[in-house]
Amino acid sequence: MSSSRILGAILIFFGGTAQGNMGTFSPEEYFTGVGQAIGSNELDATTKATDMARAELAKSVAAKVEASSESSINAAREKNGSGPMQEYVQKTYKSTYKITAAIGRLTDIEIRRHQYSATNHRAEVLLVIDRAKYVKKHLPDLKERGRAIHRIALEAASATKALRRVALFKRTLSLYDQARSEIETYRAVRRASDPSILEIVGTNREQLIESLLKAASSVRFVVQLKGSQELLDVVTSTLTKFGFVIGDNGTTTLNLTEEVKSIPDSLMASHGMHLVRASLTVMAEEYGHRATSFELVETESSQDEGGAKIRAFNALKTTIDESLISRLLEAL
Repeated sequence: MSSSRILGAILIFFGGTAQGNMGTFSPEEYFTGVGQAIGSNELDATTKATDMARAELAKSVAAKVEASSESSINAAREKNGSGPMQEYVQKTYKSTYKITAAIGRLTDIEIRRHQYSATNHRAEVLLVIDRAKYVKKHLPDLKERGRAIHRIALEAASATKALRRVALFKRTLSLYDQARSEIETYRAVRRASDPSILEIVGTNREQLIESLLKAASSVRFVVQLKGSQELLDVVTSTLTKFGFVIGDNGTTTLNLTEEVKSIPDSLMASHGMHLVRASLTVMAEEYGHRATSFELVETESSQDEGGAKIRAFNALKTTIDESLISRLLEAL
């Protein structure tokens, strides 16, 4: 294939022509990127200039995505305040979308200007994203995803069981984050006259986090432990630290079983060591029906069996303080 035909293919791929359009492009209507490069021939120079223009275009969109995302995070933090539960939810459900992924979806790029000087072998390329075209193309799919998110959010809001409500709001937030790159890219590209994310999805991330926090903090636990009072104190302290209510008339019961036992291990025994396993089995029930269950485990060794049991028990207490809430919410 001749270099002129390859050059034509490059321009067609981006939706432009070699002559292009020398008009101006308002930032309210377009994202733009300009690239200039010198090459061994027109094809080489144009390819390099196109890559540079695309990089500049990506930077401008990324800056807008970052700005809107940071605004969203700050709004959630201002609305929900601070505290162990709030910080835990913010950390756990921190945005998982990547700006690079968002930029990678920007395939709606057109060449609007292409110039080449045979004298100095310099090419200049102007790439644009027509914001109106982008919205028209991607809005239907975003609306479909928005309806799915809104449907689960409504189901969560109307759930009568506390743990079920928490699980559904978690699912809603997960669906939102799965669509996060599309949402944030649309938020950055849309014009003031285009539908907002709130209009499309029916909710936003700040509202979902607030709903999850309220749902979690409204769970009232009855704690029943087969084990030591010391471990019970650690569990109740951890729950109350995160804002959960402990009482005798709650509808959600945590059935806890503590176990500390020696584990036969010939290799450890041959070195004069004792191996001990300390565990806490957690089963959550709501209105008598099991909602979830999991186990926290720590294993320690020592030359003295009693010492190994103490070490394993203390390690388990630390794990409960650090991981009980996250494991409980993850398991729902």
